[in-house]
Amino acid sequence: MSVILKTYSLEKQLSRRVILLNTVIFSVVILAFNILISFWLIHEHDEEIEAKAQVLMALIKNMPDGSDFNFSDELISRLETSVNQEYFQIWVDDQSVFEHSHSFKSINLPLIPSNTPVELIHDLILPDGRRGRMIQVSFLANKADDAKAGLNAGSTQNRLVTLVLANEREDLDFLINSVHVITVILTVIILFALYYLVRYTVKRSFQPIYFINQKMQMLDAEKLHNKLQINAPPDELKEFIHQFNLLLNRLDISFYREQRFASDVAHELRTPIAELRTMSEIALKWPADIALAKEFYSGVYDVSVQMQALVNNLLVLARCEKGNIQLNNSCFSFKHMIRSCWRYFKHAAEKKEITLKCDIPDVFMVESSFSEFEQIIINLMSNAISYGRDHSELVIDIEINGEFLCLIFTNATDQLENSDLAFVFDRLWRKNKARSSSAHSGIGLSLVKAYTELLDLEVVVELQDETHFSVKLCRIKYCNGLIGAE
Repeated sequence: MSVILKTYSLEKQLSRRVILLNTVIFSVVILAFNILISFWLIHEHDEEIEAKAQVLMALIKNMPDGSDFNFSDELISRLETSVNQEYFQIWVDDQSVFEHSHSFKSINLPLIPSNTPVELIHDLILPDGRRGRMIQVSFLANKADDAKAGLNAGSTQNRLVTLVLANEREDLDFLINSVHVITVILTVIILFALYYLVRYTVKRSFQPIYFINQKMQMLDAEKLHNKLQINAPPDELKEFIHQFNLLLNRLDISFYREQRFASDVAHELRTPIAELRTMSEIALKWPADIALAKEFYSGVYDVSVQMQALVNNLLVLARCEKGNIQLNNSCFSFKHMIRSCWRYFKHAAEKKEITLKCDIPDVFMVESSFSEFEQIIINLMSNAISYGRDHSELVIDIEINGEFLCLIFTNATDQLENSDLAFVFDRLWRKNKARSSSAHSGIGLSLVKAYTELLDLEVVVELQDETHFSVKLCRIKYCNGLIGAE
């Protein structure tokens, strides 16, 4: 059952999120600004009303002598002029209207009864039907004030005077509403500008990704050597570009090795097939020759064995790479295994006068899968004897690295260069491109590499002074440290 993954545009998603976040933040800021500016304007308006009320209070306290608080027309004119003909009323002891502006006819301003000095500010509907705002101030007129104001001189107690001053707030409301409308219009304009600016900025920021996408679409097996190159890439893409170029390099090497492997397999099979064809043609030409027939059958057998060995090695290599081999770990002696494997190559070594030097003590016991480890030793010995220089020495030694051991094979050679070390583990690779020898197919070190990975070991090759080839097999576990001889 296939799973269909939902795709989406990262550019559009990022743009939407940035725009939404900025819209929310900007809306909250604008709302807070409108609230603050509204409170500030109302506060300024209240300050103005309070200042006018203070003017009236000062006029009341400095009235000329008179009785019953009767203001002269001149005084009333001064009062109305001081408050710009706004509405006001004055009560004495919250009982009767002592004075009011000429703007009134028969309608009184609302009065909140109070027995103590108090100051109140709130909204109201003016007598002419407009919305307004009023201030009510209650204060005590002391004896000095009473005398000046024409109060009864014989009064022994202070009297409570209440002043109510009101003016319209339509201009204030218009100003507040104008601020709201202007801020809403500016908000809409800014949000639209922000929308296009974010879309443009995000799209421009994604240009390197679009460029990478175009470059990747142009890649194929023949153009893997073309690296991704961007002028001044952003920091977030530097590591990606670096790793992608490394991947391209590995793929290029892998494709090259696969192509070379196909060519090497064809060369390896071409020689035995040509031999079979030649022997078959000769046998068909002289079918009655018994000696020739025996030679033909012997040649067919040798070629078949060679081809079978190649196929078996390739199958083993494939099984190792897939991990389809069952491992059985056990403890065994280095020295005994090397002696056992050397018997297979003793005759070939004597023909080339190659001697074995192995100074490993018998006490070294290692833990690994015996069969697979033995195949590693066999292939390393086969490679050293087949490609080692005549009249030389194969040296096998060990190194102790903490809790692990390293097994080192070193043989003299004059066939390798340092540039060849990158290919020695490739399947069917041979230094001799003519492939004149049929005894080997160039797969021995490939098997060594595959077995070491299967056993979780490490293998490293070195060319010392371009005269000695060294293979170091590391991360080998040993059993119980150094133990006594068996």
